[in-house]
Amino acid sequence: MEKGTKQEGAIKPDTTQAFIQMKRRIILTEILVVFVVIFAVLFLDVVPDVFVNYLLFLAVTLFGIRYGLLYGGISIMAAVMIYLYHQQTSGYDLILMVYQAEQMLPLIFLMIIGVITGLFRSSLNERYEDLLYQKIEVDDERKEMKETIDVFREANELLKKKVLESENNLATIYTMTQMLKKGQSEKILNEAAEIIRSHYGAEAFGLYHVDQSKKVLRMKLNMAVGNEKIPNSIFFESAPRMFERVLEDKGIFFRKVEDEELNTPLIAAPITIDHEVKFVLIIQKVDFYRMTSEGLEVLKWILQFIADPLANTMKQEEDLKGSAVVEGTSFYKMEFFEEYVSIEKERKELTKQPYTIFQSKIPGTSPELLQFLNKYLVKTLREIDVIGLDLESATVHFLLPGTDPGYADSIKKRIITSISSKVESNVS
Repeated sequence: MEKGTKQEGAIKPDTTQAFIQMKRRIILTEILVVFVVIFAVLFLDVVPDVFVNYLLFLAVTLFGIRYGLLYGGISIMAAVMIYLYHQQTSGYDLILMVYQAEQMLPLIFLMIIGVITGLFRSSLNERYEDLLYQKIEVDDERKEMKETIDVFREANELLKKKVLESENNLATIYTMTQMLKKGQSEKILNEAAEIIRSHYGAEAFGLYHVDQSKKVLRMKLNMAVGNEKIPNSIFFESAPRMFERVLEDKGIFFRKVEDEELNTPLIAAPITIDHEVKFVLIIQKVDFYRMTSEGLEVLKWILQFIADPLANTMKQEEDLKGSAVVEGTSFYKMEFFEEYVSIEKERKELTKQPYTIFQSKIPGTSPELLQFLNKYLVKTLREIDVIGLDLESATVHFLLPGTDPGYADSIKKRIITSISSKVESNVS
């Protein structure tokens, strides 16, 4: 049963049945034609009577050897009928023929030859079918083994790929770790921008600082290229809802089709420090495949990888801030202020992001005056702006990241005029 099933699996059943039927018709036609010819020869007396028996023996032998017992039996019946006809037409009584050995021996011999040759051929056919079934089984097993080997090969290639990806990931993680080993948060942000560009593939993006009021985002790093434009400040009251959701849900959001007219960025993602969103990454241009679930997972891990060293560095800076600023103020001492200036210079080389720096004299450095100025300037300037104080020359230095130097004169004039008026009113 199993063999038959496998054979049917190898050849379509409908085709097999049609072939068998056609083959049977051909064999029967051959038997009919041959014995009709022999009968015609006998009837027309073309050859001597002695040769008729030889023709019948030859026909039965050939059909038995060629087609087996079934068709050999049919040829025997046809030969017996012709032999009996020949005997009857020769004047022999068919009933008495049974008792005459001379007449019965050819008939018996004819049957024996037909049976023996038919059995011989049938045994060969059975042997052939057994070998055929064995071949089919071997072919099926070989096919299964080949499929199994192919599966193993695919699995092996996949494992190799996974190992290579793992090695690449380890190399990437090591590279990112080395890049983020900086002593200042501002330098870490510079390296973070490079990581986002090189390891995530963002082509135009900006990194924004979240104002303490939670109402505005201020540009820290502008990585826009070409014709891509990214605003320096994003005010929530006039910005798409996406930005508020980033702060509320602390998740990564993609632009929707209906947001296209609102100048919504392609991607907005948070950098969370101590369970609070401190920075927001805005991506305007990135490869499409990076917006898949796998790309989203990569971005999530990159931001987390950036957030951890950034949080540690900011905590250290907060602990050391007392020694970096003038007592009673948030004004940096000049040595620390110069470090921020050098960082902005590096940032300009990296991102082409401009910055503005200027200074202003003040009428003294008394604690009261400095505290007054500190309170006023903290409210006036942005949180990302840096103020330095030179106590020896009584000079206040201003560093405005992301501000075009073309606006420096007007900004400087406005701030200095405002400081002068405030100081005069305070003194009076």
